[in-house]
Amino acid sequence: MNWSVKIVITNLAVWVFVFLCVGSTWFLVQAGSTTSTQAHGMSPLVVCVGSLAALLAAAILTVPFWIIFKRAGAHPALSILMLVPLLNLATLYWVALSKPKLASIQ
Repeated sequence: MNWSVKIVITNLAVWVFVFLCVGSTWFLVQAGSTTSTQAHGMSPLVVCVGSLAALLAAAILTVPFWIIFKRAGAHPALSILMLVPLLNLATLYWVALSKPKLASIQ
């Protein structure tokens, strides 16, 4: 499988995980409210679970891209840009369309 296809698949998998975390957090908040007049405040437990899920998603996203960019000949620190929603697409296209620096990837 081509390395740029691996990047796209990894990116899609992580964003699906993020959307599932956000959706489950929203569901927990909505399930906690019993009446329609009750304020929709988030409990500290939901905030902690959401924050831990976001940190886990960031780690899951950054580590594989670090390795893929390193193998592709790009600077591995570009993997941090994968955490920014629109900048990650620009980085993917920039790495995918740039000339590989390693002879084994052509």
